[in-house]
Amino acid sequence: MATNTDLCAFFFEHQGEGVHRCKICGADRKQPPGTGYSNLVSHLSSRHEDFRASVIVL
Repeated sequence: MATNTDLCAFFFEHQGEGVHRCKICGADRKQPPGTGYSNLVSHLSSRHEDFRASVIVL
């Protein structure tokens, strides 16, 4: 199972200044450094319910 770190690296692109852009819909989400990834994973869960099916397991 993928960790939150893995999910965010796969689905988000770091824009700098604590902002990450969703690769699926292009929404910008704030995630200050050192605060974990719950805000970004919450975005995936609420806006892209089938996101886990897209994760490639190596």
